[in-house]
Amino acid sequence: MPNVDTTVPIKSEYNVLQNITPLIMDNLLSKEEFWDSLKAQYPVEMDTFLKWIDRYKSINDWNDLFALGDEQRTPKYHELPIALQIGIFSQFMNEMQGRDFPKMCQAVITEYFRLLREERQINATQNPN
Repeated sequence: MPNVDTTVPIKSEYNVLQNITPLIMDNLLSKEEFWDSLKAQYPVEMDTFLKWIDRYKSINDWNDLFALGDEQRTPKYHELPIALQIGIFSQFMNEMQGRDFPKMCQAVITEYFRLLREERQINATQNPN
């Protein structure tokens, strides 16, 4: 098993992910339902994100990555499945905070599995059958 640095602070990211879970479940991260209203409420902050996502698309060969067969059009960020939007936005959050994104992902995943194990162990002691 690789040695994973779990000392990276994850509390704020974990809380953010908990808060957006209802959005994921209700499928509300569409352009009309979410992103447009966010841009209206936070124009400067959204401008920062939009500039970042344009750079992200360029660095990661977005057009090649999401080529849609014979179609020349690639999906916009808000058209991606919500899980992909969340992952990309998580990278944005970490980069804005000057954090190492791969290490942060390792820490978040490791913490999640630790919590699952803890929950399983608690359930086993409460229900020994």
